[in-house]
Amino acid sequence: TDYSYGFQFTTNQIEVEGEENAIVAQILYVADGSPASEIGLKRGDWIVKVDTSYISKKYESQLLQGTEPLEVTLGKYQLVPPTEPPVEGEEEEIYRVVPVGDPVKIGAAVPLVDNPVHCKKTLTLTDGSEVGYLMYNSFTAGTKESPEKYNAELREWSDELAQKNIHEVILDLRYNKGGSID
Repeated sequence: TDYSYGFQFTTNQIEVEGEENAIVAQILYVADGSPASEIGLKRGDWIVKVDTSYISKKYESQLLQGTEPLEVTLGKYQLVPPTEPPVEGEEEEIYRVVPVGDPVKIGAAVPLVDNPVHCKKTLTLTDGSEVGYLMYNSFTAGTKESPEKYNAELREWSDELAQKNIHEVILDLRYNKGGSID
């Protein structure tokens, strides 16, 4: 069983509050029903500190593989005032990730079964036509208890689209790591 806080992220090394080599984590994906979703983390959010420290390689591995509750400080990408006195060659408009608000607690990692059918909906295009949109995160037929659970959900949605006479689907596989293609 894999334990997870329920989010994926990417990191960038930037200057944060004078820390030149700080690492910030930008949230890419949050699994429904996970500790991360329970505190309201969403795609695009920034994490600048774990516990009370800026993210380093040590804390990055805690975000990836930790199991204990974590306290994280979120950040915001925003315009910051230039240094006084101005530094030669420095741009007038500087954007940085800056910490905002009080730290929030992410609960302990949990065994997570993430439904591969993350998002399915109908989109209306500017010309008035409709297309289906499916974010499908892995080629997983079902669970141990219900081996065809996710395939059945896809078939049901496909039937709904057919009843609405929708024959085009945008298939978003950005988080799909593979699996069975049956």
